[in-house]
Amino acid sequence: MYENVNPPSTPRHDVKLIVCIIAAVVLLAVLILPVAVHGGHIYRYHNFMGDISESCIASKWGTAAVCTVDGKSEEMTQEKLSQLLMYLMDGGSGGARYRLPKEEPLRIAFADGAVLELWGAQMKDSYTREPIPSLFVSYVNAEGKRFSYITNQISTSTLLGTLPTIALDWIERGRIEQ
Repeated sequence: MYENVNPPSTPRHDVKLIVCIIAAVVLLAVLILPVAVHGGHIYRYHNFMGDISESCIASKWGTAAVCTVDGKSEEMTQEKLSQLLMYLMDGGSGGARYRLPKEEPLRIAFADGAVLELWGAQMKDSYTREPIPSLFVSYVNAEGKRFSYITNQISTSTLLGTLPTIALDWIERGRIEQ
């Protein structure tokens, strides 16, 4: 009697179902990863804006920020620091960059120990592929955390009124490409 009863069979895995599940997981990863990476950049940009704002405030109450170009230094007024901060805010987060340019930057040292470095740069227009004057920004906060990005919403010529006279000489010599 027991010979006629078939033992329960182990369930067979459907190959098509497994392939579909794997494809769905890969598709989700491909769609979610760029959003997560961009979200992380935006989060770091907001932290950068908070940190540089604090550095500007520290410079207001302490020693002024000092701009250094080619070994020459000049203090920046609070008004010029505020204008520079407004331009950086208006320029938005740009694109994440981790490799610093090789040229000598325009360096602004804040009273709290933070350092902002600026380089003239060029980006390619996404439609015409023509070079666009851009700005490469790198900021190291007082704790040593670096945030770098490049934006084509701000060019070096936009910042001319916010920089001290030693920076104007630097621009005239062609250090910042316009």
